Amino acid sequence: MASGPTDPQNVLTEADNIRAVWRNYRQTGPRTPLIAGVITQAEDLERYERCFEIPLRVVHLTASLEVAEHRLRGRYTPSQHRALTWHLGNHERLTRELHRLPSYDLVVDTDHRTSAEVAALVFEEFAPQLRG
Repeated sequence: MASGPTDPQNVLTEADNIRAVWRNYRQTGPRTPLIAGVITQAEDLERYERCFEIPLRVVHLTASLEVAEHRLRGRYTPSQHRALTWHLGNHERLTRELHRLPSYDLVVDTDHRTSAEVAALVFEEFAPQLRG
């Protein structure tokens, strides 16, 4: 999807899409959204909370620069070279931006954990607060 001049990073489009999908899911019963997104400032969190109309718990997943670069190189195909180059050139800056958010509900170092282990840690942290 192309970005418009008033929404160059598609954050408003993303918010509209999240809001519509969450409205549909909420009608069928789920009450605990799990989403992946980038929150670098308070406004990002506020936008997500407006989409879901509930306060969110924010989990910050971290990785060393070496691990992040390794994962980026494994994520992109040769035809996505341009995207890989952009991420390799910007991941240190993006990491610094992510550390500026005042607080997180949970921080998880992912360097030596599988995605399943990370998911289990997050679930263990928040499961007591979930309502069934």
